[in-house]
Amino acid sequence: AVNDFWKAGKAVEGQQGAKGMLEKTGDDKKIDATIHYDIYRWMGLAFQCQGDFGNAEKMFEVCGDFASNPDLYCMAYYWQYQAYMRSGREKDAASILTTINPKMYISEATKPYLDALLYFKGELDESKLVDLNTLPRSSEEARIWSIKAYAIAVKASKRKKEEKNLKVLEQIMESPFWNQPAYIAAEADHHRIKGYNYQQMESKELNSGTKRTK
Repeated sequence: AVNDFWKAGKAVEGQQGAKGMLEKTGDDKKIDATIHYDIYRWMGLAFQCQGDFGNAEKMFEVCGDFASNPDLYCMAYYWQYQAYMRSGREKDAASILTTINPKMYISEATKPYLDALLYFKGELDESKLVDLNTLPRSSEEARIWSIKAYAIAVKASKRKKEEKNLKVLEQIMESPFWNQPAYIAAEADHHRIKGYNYQQMESKELNSGTKRTK
């Protein structure tokens, strides 16, 4: 995934107005992230899932270069703050939180990211952030719920509350909406804690010149 996103980033480098294959709709259309922003946000997540927070933070920083409104900055800060904290750049992480306040002018779609950042900042209690025991029932509910729930897991990990961290990660993974970015990050954290050993995928040469048989 990292290699593919890197190639995608190089392919659109220097291009203005490059678009993806699908037309944006709903909240995505309102937020209006460029394809450059999306590429580096997903590449940052891919690095984070590897446990490579040093490179993850760099990708989330690049997102800021392509942010054109408060919504995009807020989304990038959510991931960037975590990467800074987990790569030992706590002063830089704290600096991000100084820019966060409840009256930020953002859309409703980005509010879960803002709430999570306010929780990291200590200005929003866990009980007011999200109900971990009520699993989402739709993709939209899952987007909101997983962003907030993952923030609780990250904060628990940083406070060395490993039992709580693991419990929250497992609660997130009970949700069937596995395509959410925060779910993917939670699953990677969970697998690292459990010591799952991934095997390198085998490569196979495909001979396209071979005649097909019926």
